[in-house]
Amino acid sequence: MDPVKLLEKLVSINSIFPHEAELAHYLADELKKCGFKGELQKCGENRYNVLASRGHIGKPILLYGHMDTVPAYGYENIDRKPHTLIEKDGKIFGLGAYDMKAGIAAILKVAAEVKSDRSIKIMFVSDEEADSTGCFEVSKTKFLDDVEFALATEISDVGDIS
Repeated sequence: MDPVKLLEKLVSINSIFPHEAELAHYLADELKKCGFKGELQKCGENRYNVLASRGHIGKPILLYGHMDTVPAYGYENIDRKPHTLIEKDGKIFGLGAYDMKAGIAAILKVAAEVKSDRSIKIMFVSDEEADSTGCFEVSKTKFLDDVEFALATEISDVGDIS
């Protein structure tokens, strides 16, 4: 899938916390198509984490992202809908596009295109924007115990740190 079309699909799915369930189901289905075995881990009423793995060589590499977005603050004052991806002046806008559905799209592209027997785990969690309920639920399991290193595709606003 084209990365922008994928991002458009992800933005179109409302995942304002605590409403990540639809996105969790979508992501679990997409990962299954890419050969991942996984589960939806319940972490609240109608709230889920997506935990998936593929491959058998080496200690797993973890790819991490969160599914929830903040509420659509300020959209009532602008001329666009929050769950519609638009391009303006060479930039892409839509609720969650920056934090962090573009990162999720990058992980899905890797899952679909990298053909390797290297052990990979993917973890998409609920509720990063509020109180990190999803991460707390994963920490109660052994899912992360054998991970060699993790890559979080979260945005950074640090700027120039040189």
